[in-house]
Amino acid sequence: MKGRNWKRVQATSLRDALVLCKEYARETQNLSVERIAELMAQSPDVLYKWLGTGRMPASLIQTYELVCGINFV
Repeated sequence: MKGRNWKRVQATSLRDALVLCKEYARETQNLSVERIAELMAQSPDVLYKWLGTGRMPASLIQTYELVCGINFV
């Protein structure tokens, strides 16, 4: 399976940007949502909620992108 060309990917909404960050982390660093939540010192349930609704506290967006390894937001 060939990976996605991440240099050409653009998010169309905040929710899309959050999901793309998660997919990038899974594809390049093999990070699960549970591991991302652990590195952010959050509960996996809270992170799933944020990804589902597309809403995340602004103070945590930079941490989320740092853990995932890419900036889409």
